[in-house]
Amino acid sequence: MKTFANFSIKILSLLFLITLITVSSCKKDKDIEKVQKNASLIGEWSNVQQIGKFTSIVRSINLKSDGTGISQIYRYVSTSSTAIADDKIKWSTKSNNVLQLDYEIELVETYTYKIGRDEAFNDTVLTLTDENGTEIDYLKAK
Repeated sequence: MKTFANFSIKILSLLFLITLITVSSCKKDKDIEKVQKNASLIGEWSNVQQIGKFTSIVRSINLKSDGTGISQIYRYVSTSSTAIADDKIKWSTKSNNVLQLDYEIELVETYTYKIGRDEAFNDTVLTLTDENGTEIDYLKAK
């Protein structure tokens, strides 16, 4: 009888341990925020701002499907260009159309975004709005 009691205690202990592991592993899954990537954002997006008769600022964001990308800013004067910024980024989206860009230089930018059509260019437009309400429109490269 003593052997049966020891065996029962071991079985109950094992069942308790299995239940404990199962419950604690499920809790961890709920605590981890899933990183999302909106597929419609994947690709190269460009914005050109004319700041003088012969000078333009070109911003481009290349968002890859693996969550990485490149953000570049160039200044064009007549026929020459100067790189102002050329940074590797990681990107993700969250609910409510929020885009987050994490730069290698330890800078994080957060935007709300919307995707639409520009009838004048007959192209897809990505509008990014920063925390101050400033909007920048990017055209999708073909």
